[in-house]
Amino acid sequence: MMLLDLSSESDESDFFEEIADVVFMKQKKKKCWISSYVKKREKFREFHKLINELDDFKFKNYFRVTREQFYELHDLIAVDIQKQNTNFRRAIGTEERLAICLR
Repeated sequence: MMLLDLSSESDESDFFEEIADVVFMKQKKKKCWISSYVKKREKFREFHKLINELDDFKFKNYFRVTREQFYELHDLIAVDIQKQNTNFRRAIGTEERLAICLR
């Protein structure tokens, strides 16, 4: 059994340095759990492109409702399908959630 004599200041500081070294060696490098392309999803999502590019006829053909019906339905259910943003990522918006459901 080894006894530790911490009577001197240098022994005490050496002891704490060794403990710190062991702790830091055991810590693993944190991995990023979200891919870089997922971070850019708002820019590249299909919904954000389609909602602006589709004329009324194509919008109805694609989502099976008119724009007016889409936004009326959205206003009715937006509170129920809304998710909260976290520190790690932004939630998918309510309009996009509805579009996914209708598609």
